[in-house]
Amino acid sequence: MERASDRAMLAMSGIEPRDEHDIRIWTPIAMWLAGACTIGIGTVLPDAGKLHVAELRGLVGFGLLAVLFTFVVFRPLSNRALYAMTNIFTALGSLTVWLACLWSGGASSGFLELYFFPALYVAYFFRVKQAVGQLVLITLLAASPLFYDSAPLQAQFPGHLAVLVAALWGMAAAVGYRKRRLLLAEQLSRQQAMSDPLTGLYNLRALRDRAALRPPEEGAGVLVLDIDEFKEVNTAYGHTGADELLRHVGAELTDLTGDRDCVARIGGDEFALHVCGKTRTEVETLAARCAQAVGDAATRAGLQGSAVAGSVGYATWPEDGRTLSALLAGADEAMFRAKASRDLAGERRTASATAVAPSGSSGGRSPAGPAVAGPRPRLVDDGSTGHGTRGAEERSARGWRQRPARAIAATAGWVGSSVMTLIVILLPGADTSHTLLAVGLSVWAAITGVLVLAWGARVDEIAYRVTNALAVPGIALGVYLTGGTTSPLLPLVFLAVALTAYFGSPRGAMVRLIGVIVVCASPFLYSTADAQILFTLRFVALSATAVVLVGIILYNKRELAQAEDVARELASHDALTGLPNRRAFTDNVGRTLQRESRPVGSPVSIAMIDLDNFKRVNDMFGHAAGDRVLQAIARALEDVTRPGDFVARIGGDEFALVAHGVDTSVSRTLSVRCVSAVETAVAEAGYSDCAVSATVGFALFPYHGRTLDSLVEAADSALMDAKHGGKRRVVCAATASTA
Repeated sequence: MERASDRAMLAMSGIEPRDEHDIRIWTPIAMWLAGACTIGIGTVLPDAGKLHVAELRGLVGFGLLAVLFTFVVFRPLSNRALYAMTNIFTALGSLTVWLACLWSGGASSGFLELYFFPALYVAYFFRVKQAVGQLVLITLLAASPLFYDSAPLQAQFPGHLAVLVAALWGMAAAVGYRKRRLLLAEQLSRQQAMSDPLTGLYNLRALRDRAALRPPEEGAGVLVLDIDEFKEVNTAYGHTGADELLRHVGAELTDLTGDRDCVARIGGDEFALHVCGKTRTEVETLAARCAQAVGDAATRAGLQGSAVAGSVGYATWPEDGRTLSALLAGADEAMFRAKASRDLAGERRTASATAVAPSGSSGGRSPAGPAVAGPRPRLVDDGSTGHGTRGAEERSARGWRQRPARAIAATAGWVGSSVMTLIVILLPGADTSHTLLAVGLSVWAAITGVLVLAWGARVDEIAYRVTNALAVPGIALGVYLTGGTTSPLLPLVFLAVALTAYFGSPRGAMVRLIGVIVVCASPFLYSTADAQILFTLRFVALSATAVVLVGIILYNKRELAQAEDVARELASHDALTGLPNRRAFTDNVGRTLQRESRPVGSPVSIAMIDLDNFKRVNDMFGHAAGDRVLQAIARALEDVTRPGDFVARIGGDEFALVAHGVDTSVSRTLSVRCVSAVETAVAEAGYSDCAVSATVGFALFPYHGRTLDSLVEAADSALMDAKHGGKRRVVCAATASTA
């Protein structure tokens, strides 16, 4: 069985993966430019004569050269090389900020806040180990004035350092945690897009992309398995029994393969195996065992006495092809020959792409093979493979966990600010002119944080809006009470704006940014003229850093959200027809039933649409023709449904229709339209000789059930009755014998 990490990597490989190559380049370019401009502005301010102007201007030139070097040299690098280079350049950026502080006053420098640039970059783009190493370096550099500055207490440097370091690490933790959550959500969507919703195996898209990562080579082979008489299973046991059979077949096939092999469900009752490191004889033996596995799966699924069998075709590299497409086509053709050669007793047969295997080539399960009572662990365990409501419940639970995460972040900000205020007024060199008021402000901040944690989930958005409104004047008041232009609390504005940018909307982040700039400018209102001149450099650094911080966070947040949306869209739609898939059907019905359970709800119809004689198209004209017919049927079903109705492909030749605000008569009319649309689509596609039709069973909420399980079971029972009574029929669950 494949390792979980390998499965996750391969599952993500098929969709355009999230490539941060360009963002890794443009983000440091923005940071180098902002830092160079801030240092350049500092050299022309009224108090620039107190600085090492020549050295600082040299740093400005170095920053501009770094921008040019990053743009020219970094762009052609591979992702691995770029990661190494950005590690080096981030450390270089931290050293540049250290030199700027050294040449602009040391402990009293206005450039200390520029350390937020490398801290933000490493928190967002680096792995934990490298990020922690870089943050330790930044912390040591920020604390260095304690060793080379003779009078660090004059600028309240100990308090300033404590708040700066706490804000750096706090912001890094918040940014890193938030990005990890977004990446996990994106990865889950990608895994879902690359897996079959029912069995959890790979789908055809994943199989092809996995082969792109590991192209067929010597010892590679492809097997295609088709379950014979599968429609009879549907008719006798309903979709529930058929689904159970498919899960067990997937489990049996997985047991037969190795770590380097891949099992995929590529159609309704069709599976494909991509195997490596096997001779042609071994592939032939595996094909026989796969055919036998279908019967074993039927036994394990409880389908006693059924005539379920499997036909397998196989192709090997390079005799039958040198690409996955060629091997799949050869194995598919061989599978149809095996199916045609099957005798009347239903003997399981296998065939190669170049010759039909002898009738005696069969193989049982290895005695040493594991005996499983159910399916192996699914590729993606998202709770959406069954008809139950567990997936919706888990998503709801995740939603509730997300809201406390926001409350925890807000509480950490308030309580952390309270603790920092107390530390600032207790450290040496602190401004003690308003100690009592500062303590009162600290207590108020701590109480606010506790209230957010306790009531945030209850009052929802109101709690965050109120605390966001209080945060700006709270920080401004804290700055005033702890020294104004020399206040160590000013770096707290970065933590506040980072939390808003990540947990709030872009509009809210911009409003918070304006508030942050106002807070940074507030000391100009009550400070002396000399203090204002000295504070100008710090104000410029604070404002520039805040602007770049918000811009980078919002941009990268948007990029992540867009990538996740694309992955989620692929995960919820059938790759062949473009219709919503089984996962989307389950989600849609779950939301619909939850909404319609309210007093103002209205009846909802769930119709199960099963194609009759569809296997004839595949058997007579091949799977390519079958795919064209399915695409035509999907378009036809969408055309005949009403706006607001929901059509999904939930199996190989099985569709479902969810209609809102309907009664039995309207539901029957819609079902009849679907039957007619299927026949018209097949005729227009040129396959009317196959006599493909549709049979429909439908059930209504709340009359035939109030849960997804009960409604689907009722509709499935109606469908089974319709098939027993003759195909091309529409039956309501109210008249079904098992309803």
